[in-house]
Amino acid sequence: MNAIMVEQTATHLSRQVRGWDRRLRLVKSLLWGPRGLILGLVIGVMLALISRLRPLLLPEQVALITAGITLVAGVGVLVFIWFRPQPVARSARYFDQQFDLQERISTALELTAGRIPLPETLAEYQLTDAVGTAQRVNSRALLPLQVRFWELLIMVLLAVAIAVLLLTDNPQADELLARRSLQNAITQQANQLQQSIQEIESNDELSEAEKEALTQPLQEALDILNQPNISQEEAVAALAEAGQELQELSDGMMPEQEAAYQDAASQLAGSELTEDLASALQDADLGAAAEAMDDLADEVGQNDMSEAEREDLAQRLDEAAAELQESNPALAEKLHEAAQALRDGDMEAAEQALREAGEMLREQQEQLENSPLAENAESAREQVQEGQRELSQAGEQQESDDPQIQQGQGQQQSQQQGGQQTSGQQEGQQGQGNQLQPPNQGQMQSDAIQQGAQQGDQQGAQQEGQQGDQSGEGQQPGQQQGSGQGEGNQMGNSGQEQGEFAGSGAQQSQQPGAANNPGESQQGANAPSAGEGAGGAGSDNPGGVQAENQGEISTNNSPDDPGDPQGYTPQNNPWSIGGQGEESVDVGGDATNPEGAPLEEGEFGPNPTGQSSMSYTSVFGNYSDAISDALESGRIPLDQRDVIHDYFSSLEP
Repeated sequence: MNAIMVEQTATHLSRQVRGWDRRLRLVKSLLWGPRGLILGLVIGVMLALISRLRPLLLPEQVALITAGITLVAGVGVLVFIWFRPQPVARSARYFDQQFDLQERISTALELTAGRIPLPETLAEYQLTDAVGTAQRVNSRALLPLQVRFWELLIMVLLAVAIAVLLLTDNPQADELLARRSLQNAITQQANQLQQSIQEIESNDELSEAEKEALTQPLQEALDILNQPNISQEEAVAALAEAGQELQELSDGMMPEQEAAYQDAASQLAGSELTEDLASALQDADLGAAAEAMDDLADEVGQNDMSEAEREDLAQRLDEAAAELQESNPALAEKLHEAAQALRDGDMEAAEQALREAGEMLREQQEQLENSPLAENAESAREQVQEGQRELSQAGEQQESDDPQIQQGQGQQQSQQQGGQQTSGQQEGQQGQGNQLQPPNQGQMQSDAIQQGAQQGDQQGAQQEGQQGDQSGEGQQPGQQQGSGQGEGNQMGNSGQEQGEFAGSGAQQSQQPGAANNPGESQQGANAPSAGEGAGGAGSDNPGGVQAENQGEISTNNSPDDPGDPQGYTPQNNPWSIGGQGEESVDVGGDATNPEGAPLEEGEFGPNPTGQSSMSYTSVFGNYSDAISDALESGRIPLDQRDVIHDYFSSLEP
């Protein structure tokens, strides 16, 4: 058998095997291509379901990921099928078995390759038989192209399912958007802090100590913002603390300078002459210290001080000057001059030295306010405060269905109704004009508001004839006379429960309107602790605060513009606890009044006198520290911090 015939036979058989292989790859593509697409869609459905159970991915992200996985799976299957190398000899063995060719094709290819020694005559017969058998093979019938419709149906159902999951409202999308918005805001603020630090460090007008003092709070806040999984409260608290530290530097004074002034203040404290000066120096307020220095110069200029007083003042001035010698040597020198003049009895020289010291303090205060330290501290503080506001507002979700927003809408509706009340309702507001209103009063349901307003219309015309009778039903002089909407006072007449809920709604809707009739709303103004309040008689909640108002604190609203939130205004700012009040309140109990409450006779011994007492000022610091820790811990909601801070600030002794 010649070599040409062997070569032609090998080429023909190889071409035949490759054709079968292409047919096989096409069959596999129709089989595994849809399966790859199904795999991608199944992963997409799983991601969509997980994203609806927890804030993982947004719908558009799920769609992109699903499309990417499906495309990669489908194309990957096709690439693997068509581009996977397959030797001809291996394919021949496969098709011999698949087509039941009894190893004719694989044996013929091995004969042409010279791997099997065989006589030429027998080899020729073998090759001729292999070629003929290969030509008779119907590959289309043996390798049919089949499309599995149930797999296509599964693919369509998965596509529909993922479309429904992505197009319907995802309850986790808002939370995820809020988280990402917050994270973006934190990252932005961290970048701004880093930029501020670099600007301060590159400022040649600042000393190294000033640069360190300015960058330290910024760096501490930056370290907190760079922590992983930081909460919004922690981020806001970090910026708030940095802003507070920068506020202390905005006067242009370094901490060691403030410490020196405070040490000098401790030397001046304890004397009536230097009390104001010591207080100003304790606060490191040079402007106030200058005024106090002028006042001290006036006292010295009157020349009516005894020798002991002059010596005491001179000693205090010398000790204060010693504390200021390093931080403010010029001021220390003037204080020494004043002290020496006092010891010499030269009151004019002492007065002149004190006035020069005051003028020096004014100049220093002006220099500090215009110093690079003050300007950079103020600029950094404003930037930090702006970042704090942005972080506070970052991640806010649209909560149109939130019950608190609905309550706020009910409050606005009640205030609008109060501005349109009738004259009968205005007359029913006597004694309520000066009643202490809680910060969160006004969030009542609309049905209670309408019911109370209707009762106010019905009872408004009967007020003048019924006020005398109502004032005698358990009310004593000094109590507020009400409108009959929730009769009885808050001091214990709990039997009058008629109109309790309706009365609270009526007062709720009429409160803004009562401010327009000041002549009628002044009755009972001097009785803040007794009278009728919204919420009905008999409750243990002073001022008529409804239980529905718990959990929400809002700022006071002005009568002219009830919808405009105002700052916290302390209406009962205590000036003394445990002392004598400015006004006396008659709580009733007149035994000679025949129409009063019945008397119970008996022997009552005097109350025992205790020996335990505690001053208000001694415990206020503990409460103040506890509140400060709570505000810094982030447990207090952001919208309530200012109200709590202002309230406890008003209680400072």
